[in-house]
Amino acid sequence: MDSGFDRQVSEGDGRIKRRERKTQASVSPSLSTQQVMSVLIIGWSVYDKLPELEQQEFALVRRYNTAYFYECYEYENAKGNKNYEWSDRCFNSQEELLEFFGYEMIEDLNADAVYARRVETFSEEEEKKWMKLSDAGNQIKLMGAN
Repeated sequence: MDSGFDRQVSEGDGRIKRRERKTQASVSPSLSTQQVMSVLIIGWSVYDKLPELEQQEFALVRRYNTAYFYECYEYENAKGNKNYEWSDRCFNSQEELLEFFGYEMIEDLNADAVYARRVETFSEEEEKKWMKLSDAGNQIKLMGAN
């Protein structure tokens, strides 16, 4: 299943290239005749427990580490943005990211990865199945659910 995120794919000869993916999302949902699918985001500890075939359905979105956050804050501070609040396409705040991984401090991040794929439906039973795979935090997030 296509996640809608860019994915790095092997060229077969050891080289890696980025393959762009087309998404079905519309800028204006009211003008679209297609239903926008939700995105299931999982953390590395859940991903590592999946069978290899199921892992291939997910795309690596980003790796997070402490140095990345320090660089973001230093950059914004240098621009004079003293009220900078970090966010990205997966998490609305640093606190939400820390809760996702089950950490209390940003210094605990150490190359923690987030993976994603598109899903058509996501039932409570499916949520329970995914939550059983999580060791710390919840490491499961559904974006775009109606």
